[in-house]
Parts: sequence; C-alpha cells; structure tokens
Amino acid sequence: MLIAGAHPAAESAQPGAVSVTSRVEVAATGTAARTRLEYEGSWGLARLVAAVAPGGSRPLLVASGLELGGALIGPVRLAGAWRELARPLGHDAGTQVYGERTGLLPDTGISPGRLRGVQLAPLSGVAVAGYLEPAPASAGRARPSTVLAAAASGAPLPALGLEAYTAVRTGPTPPPSSRWLLTAPPFPGGELALAGIRARITAGDGELAGSVNASLGPRLPPAFHVRLSARSPSPYGELAAAVAAAGREFRALGGGAPDASLAWAARLSGAGGPRPWQVGYRFAVRGELPRPAIHAARAGAAAEHTVELAVTPSVRLGAVTLGGEGAVQASPAGAVPSLAVQARARPGRISMRWRGARSGDTLQVRATAAASPVAVEAGWRIASERITTQLAVEVRLVRGRLRVAAAGLGDPSPNGPRLTVTMSVER
Repeated sequence: MLIAGAHPAAESAQPGAVSVTSRVEVAATGTAARTRLEYEGSWGLARLVAAVAPGGSRPLLVASGLELGGALIGPVRLAGAWRELARPLGHDAGTQVYGERTGLLPDTGISPGRLRGVQLAPLSGVAVAGYLEPAPASAGRARPSTVLAAAASGAPLPALGLEAYTAVRTGPTPPPSSRWLLTAPPFPGGELALAGIRARITAGDGELAGSVNASLGPRLPPAFHVRLSARSPSPYGELAAAVAAAGREFRALGGGAPDASLAWAARLSGAGGPRPWQVGYRFAVRGELPRPAIHAARAGAAAEHTVELAVTPSVRLGAVTLGGEGAVQASPAGAVPSLAVQARARPGRISMRWRGARSGDTLQVRATAAASPVAVEAGWRIASERITTQLAVEVRLVRGRLRVAAAGLGDPSPNGPRLTVTMSVER
C-alpha cells in the first residue's frame, strides 16, 4: 500500500504530528517511487525524502531536512535577492521576488530540487547560509558548485526596509562551448563574488524598490547590475513597472552572463463592474535590449518583446458562477489568442480552454464532480488532431485520502500514458 500525508506537517495543529507521503508513478519512460516523511515536534520539524527512479538522471535519491528555530538544513530554494540574482533580467513587473526577504527556504516538495544547503539565523534579520548546486546530468561527474552567502535586513524607519547581502561561488571551469557565435562571454571558472544592497519604501498601497549589485572574481572584471521597480494604485487598477540593466561582464549567481543588457516590464491589473457582475483585466508588456553581437542578424533575433492583454469576467447567476478569460499574447513571432470558460456549481465544475498557435490549436475540457467522500475528475485535450484523456478518482478517508490518476491516455510514447497512485494517512 502507498501511504501519503494529506497535509504538510507544518500545518498540524499540535506537535507530534506525523505525515508520510508516497507516490508511485508508472509511465512509458519508466517507473518512479517517492516517499516523504515529516515529523513536527515542539522543537521543530524533521523531513526525509527518498526516491527510486531507475533509468533517471538520479536513480536513487535520499535527502533529509531539519528546521530548528533559526536553523535550517536540507533541500532548499532561493528567496529574495539570491533568487533575483539567479536571473537578473528575467522577472516580470508583478513578481513577488522583489519583496521577499533574502535567504534560503525549505524545499518541502516530494520531488525537491537540486540545491542542498544550511542556514543559520543567529539574530533577527541576519542569515548566514551555504549550499551545494550539483552539476547537470550532462556534465558527467563534475564537482558540485559551492555557494557561501550572508544577508542582513532591517527597518531603520517604519516605511523603509534595507537589505545587504553577499554570496561567493566556487566551482570547476565549465567545458568550452561548441557554438560559433556567443551572445555573452562564457564563465571562465574559479571564484565568483556578488554583493549588493536593496531598499524598499512603502507608502499606503504603493511601494518603490531598487537594488544595486556588483560581481567580480580573480578572472572577471568588476561589473554592476541595477534594478528599479515600483507599484502603485491608480484609478484604473494597480500599476507595476520594473527596469533592470546589467553590464556586459556582470555574472548571475550561476556564473552565466545575461543575453540582454537592459530589460523592462510593466503591468496594469484590476477589476470593475457592479456585483455580481465583475470584469477583471490585465495588460502586461515586457522587452529586452540585446547585447551587441558579431553577427547583425543574431543581435536582432535576440530581442524579446511580448505584450499580453487579458480580460477575466465573472458572473453569478443564482447557484451557478460563470467565469472565464480572453487573452492575446503578441511577440515578434506572432499573436497567440486564448479563450477559457468555466461554470461552477454544486456538485462540481466544468471548464473549457482554447489556445491558438501557428503550430496548431489546442482545446482542453475538464470536469469535476464531488459527493463526499468521493471526487471524480475527467479531462480531454485535443491537439494536432489527437485526443488524450485524463481521469482521476479520489476517496477521502478519516485521516487521509486515496487517489488514482491516469494522464496521457491516448498519447503515444514517450509522453504517455502515465499512472499515479496515492494513498494518504496522517496521525
């Protein structure tokens, strides 16, 4: 039998809670079994993840985590400035990363990422951390990169928040690229040091935030990255904007140089109309200024400009709520329209989503019905004149649930079909 926790142990109301989550997935590409054990006591939380995936990039995985007040060890993910520096020019105007506190967060998923680290917070607002980033599977048995980092945050004024942070990365020299033309200089290897400060000023429902970062190393010249973002209410909704620029030799936390030298993004979102008639809207634009390249055609192809316009109406008719979304996303490659319609009422809901593209239209239909303790889900996807089906049945138990899901029915290998069975018990 497969045992799984219906809720993370962190949500338990009393200490001493145990949650065990197991998942077995059978697909045309292979079979994988994963188990996550969590125990929460008055002292903190302990977590253990074990996975067996024959034929995968990591056929055997065992990872344990521990949270003790201001200490954290195990699978982790980046937050705040460290997550921003992993993709210096890759965030939209409405992202939450600009407001996150810099540090490491526990990776609580049953399939954790590749980062393994430890973090200590000896004082409020101070964090000292280090983590390992294994090389990708294509790199063979290359040594993992090591990152040592520290961050300090404070609020000298009620409306002002400040952060200072640094990170030092050590790792092997990557193999030379086989490409003839490179949009950015390759990472020479060795040590990489990053340091920066972030500031955020809040006033009512608006805020103004910015950061200045520098990167340098024994084989790298100093280079800088700056970012300015703002968020403010307006008569037409919430307006958010961000602009970021990076020097040619600036390096991200992973060692790579951004392909662009300047990126900008803006978003206007809101809702209006009398109740129960509500219409939401979202207008977003994003662009990049590519770096100069040797080949003129290559430089022009690197530019990415996208514009998105979406309208999300919602209407309540008695016990039925009708909703949906109509959107168009335009880029130099063309416009991609999409349309979604959803109806919700007891005992379930039904939704339909259509997306048009040059490669072919896609239509998805999904229906859900629930009559305690049983819930049934069914979905159909039509793309490239092929119909695939997704089915799931879930039975809620006194302390857990039993779920059987089949996806990709009718889809040939290697995408499908895929069967997942889960049974949950929590004490």
